[in-house]
Amino acid sequence: MNLIESLQSLASITLSSFATVFEMLGCLPIFVILFALFYLVYNKKFAYNYFLTYASGFIIGSLFLKNVIRRARPYEVNINLKANRDVYSGSLPSAKSTLIAENSVFLYASLHKKINKNFLKGLLILFLVIICGFVSFSQIYFANNYLLDCILGLAIGFIISMLIIKLLAKVNINKKYMVIICLPLLLILLLIFVLEWFTNNFANSAVFEFVGISSSIILGTFIEERFIKFNEKKNNLFFTSFKVLITIIFLIAYFYICKLLPGIVILSFVKYFILGLIVTLLLPLIFSKLEKYFYVFSNEVSEKNILLSSISISTKSTKKVAKKICAFLSSGDVVLLSGDLGAGKSELVRGILTHKGVKKEITSPTFTLVNEYNTQNNHFYHFDMYRIDDEQEVINIDFPEIIDKEDAIKFIEWPEKVERFLPKDYKKITIVKLGKKCRNIIFEDYTNKTIEVSNKTKNINNTTNNKNK
Repeated sequence: MNLIESLQSLASITLSSFATVFEMLGCLPIFVILFALFYLVYNKKFAYNYFLTYASGFIIGSLFLKNVIRRARPYEVNINLKANRDVYSGSLPSAKSTLIAENSVFLYASLHKKINKNFLKGLLILFLVIICGFVSFSQIYFANNYLLDCILGLAIGFIISMLIIKLLAKVNINKKYMVIICLPLLLILLLIFVLEWFTNNFANSAVFEFVGISSSIILGTFIEERFIKFNEKKNNLFFTSFKVLITIIFLIAYFYICKLLPGIVILSFVKYFILGLIVTLLLPLIFSKLEKYFYVFSNEVSEKNILLSSISISTKSTKKVAKKICAFLSSGDVVLLSGDLGAGKSELVRGILTHKGVKKEITSPTFTLVNEYNTQNNHFYHFDMYRIDDEQEVINIDFPEIIDKEDAIKFIEWPEKVERFLPKDYKKITIVKLGKKCRNIIFEDYTNKTIEVSNKTKNINNTTNNKNK
């Protein structure tokens, strides 16, 4: 008897801990924090995919399937279920376990990149192990149906996530596709929102919160792209850690302030709507302004590879710097241009091409992706990869073939977007905004020529020293 009581006590403690973890991991604030980190630090496209996965799971699993299954349960037949429906069985299947399963599968699939048979087999085995574990616990502590709710929720989340992953693997999700997919989802949520408002049925406040966060994310990302143009480019560990820390502090502070506000349902919508704007507008604005003060940390510059470092205070002085850079360029060079939006990358390329003898009008390839220029002695390509969202777009403009041409100089803005296609040997121009018009222009050489030149210099110095001796 003592053994049974001990097992029941252990199961009760385990269940309580398990429930606490599920309550925390499946809540909306955790989704907001993860989305913010993906959007602001890691990759916007990944953040859009994560948003779509969570939104689909929330609507299909948490709202539709959950309510259908709950209404289909035979409460009238089972007296025990009828008596305890509000205490034990009101959440079948568990909405939070549905979201946890879905997000876990999505993140796991994203880390593995490729979805193959081994991936599916491994995921299925993992899922079956979890199910068997939950079932064994439920046999010990069957009086509370919470574990059974979680099992069903995980099963639903697993199925939904696999369907979404297969969809994401076939479709290149960018801003356009995100809106096409999200608008119907948002309309469904708004319909539920309106129905609950007019029927005074505010039992599901999560609907109001999710409508708020979804609408502000969609709205905020469009405004950000038009006016702020925040680029989640790769920084070194220091600045990345700084962005993560600031994001978490902002969000925790906001959640704490919201807890002090009254629990009015309509306020749930407003609180999460504002939260979405903080993530998509306020924090990107702060980071885009602060990044120039961290340029020493955010721009990796190797002192031994620097051929030129110059300060420009006007368009005229930028043209002078461009003339100096021309002396270091030769056919076959790949020149990467690094700098914030509005730093003057296109202006500098315009100055270089002018000094190289290009007579035709030199424009920015923002929309065309690539511009080609020819002179009697030189051949040039100017790429702007800012709007690139998919590798197929890179292939469509013949980037891999052009980059290997030995008879042309290639200038590439936003090279981090096509990092996989870049050669090992390249030259780099880093433009750092020091003020409204002031720029620090750094020219580096990462080609084998630099090594050869430095070796020749060492040999000459050694010869000179020997003669002096």
